Amino acid sequence: MTSEAQIDSFQKANPEVKLLVPTSPEWKDRRATRGQAGQEIKPLGIAIPTNSQQVADIVRWAVKNKIDFTVRTGGNDFYGRNVAEGALIIDMRDIKSIEVADDKTTATIGGGVLAKDMLLKFDEHNLTAPLGNALEIGYVGWSTIGGYGPFTGALGMGFEGIVGAEIVNHEGEIVKATDEMLEGLRGMGGNLGIVTSLTIKVYPKREILIGMLIFDDSPETIKAVVAAEEKLTFPKDLNIHHFLIQTQQRMLSIMFSWGGSDIEEGKKYLETFKAALPPAKMSTVQQKSLLGHYESLQIPCLPYGGQRSIYIKELSPGIFDILMEAVKIMPPFVNIGWSMKTIIDQEKTVPNCFGAGSHILLSFTDMVPEEKFLAETRKWNDWLFEKIRSSGDPAVMEGSYPALTRPEDRTAEQLFGDKWPRAKELKAKFDPNNVFKHAFPTF
Repeated sequence: MTSEAQIDSFQKANPEVKLLVPTSPEWKDRRATRGQAGQEIKPLGIAIPTNSQQVADIVRWAVKNKIDFTVRTGGNDFYGRNVAEGALIIDMRDIKSIEVADDKTTATIGGGVLAKDMLLKFDEHNLTAPLGNALEIGYVGWSTIGGYGPFTGALGMGFEGIVGAEIVNHEGEIVKATDEMLEGLRGMGGNLGIVTSLTIKVYPKREILIGMLIFDDSPETIKAVVAAEEKLTFPKDLNIHHFLIQTQQRMLSIMFSWGGSDIEEGKKYLETFKAALPPAKMSTVQQKSLLGHYESLQIPCLPYGGQRSIYIKELSPGIFDILMEAVKIMPPFVNIGWSMKTIIDQEKTVPNCFGAGSHILLSFTDMVPEEKFLAETRKWNDWLFEKIRSSGDPAVMEGSYPALTRPEDRTAEQLFGDKWPRAKELKAKFDPNNVFKHAFPTF
């Protein structure tokens, strides 16, 4: 069937679903993604369902006619994996209901809800929930593959807050997620079906103590910071993330986030933290509303390149030395980041298929404002990735964060780690024909 025939077939089978093609006036806006990611790919069209039944009808049509499809919400994937050549894009953003339970302990959100809309709605109810580091992110995609953010320590990762879901399965049926499906959903992303609604834990609204501590980038300062942190005990409510940034000048920047409900305790710990470290050149840490924090963020999305990651057990001397070597040759615009240790006790948390236990997230970008700079930053990024992966350092773990992983970098088995046998079992049970083949991690 030609693409024209496929479009005609879709419109006859789904007359109530808006379908965009490249000549449609809305195409440019609806096709936009994070920067230039995936813009070279030519999809069949963009279907825009407004309810679960329309999603189910689209899936049945696609399976019957052997048409590949992808699913998108925020469109923030660095590698454009919400689009595939010749495939239909199912754009979920018009399924955006948000309903708070009467007891205000859970909320049910539509499959296309963006973090910004959720935050504004929860603000009306004096509630909050774990969120990512940008408000343009689709909540379902963010939470179902992991979900880091300023509340990771205090409230857990995104996947840990999922308590229910409505899913369109591989046969185009609308089903309530069973316990087994929820186990897979927490870490497997869209591999078991299309999430049309997600029920999550919510918490009383609180302010957040957050901002940057800025240091010079000398190896002596960075080494002193790392050594000082090794002697500290980090409270559960704290999140720390380090960035080696190359802008007009190189600097070490530490994002301090206190997400616990006791802000005064956070302020006391901030003073303890600052006293243990070398003197900061500047501090922007202050108490803010969560909405105020996101509105104050000025993090440009550079349109070319992406971000890669490697999970590590600790920032070992060997990895530290590699990072210092990388800093010496760091080109403009890029950064290196590493988190404090994220504690995930797989024995105590909800059943899941997230591919890591406790870990440090190490990441590095090659993002640039113009394509002409990409070759240089890509070369540096590739060198650093290979240097760490081939180092033989026992602190280097097999996995990485799927959203920050080039498709060719890791297999699904490597990404799921110890969860691979269970993830494979659930995929075979709930998507035996790999209908959701374009979900990632990719099976």
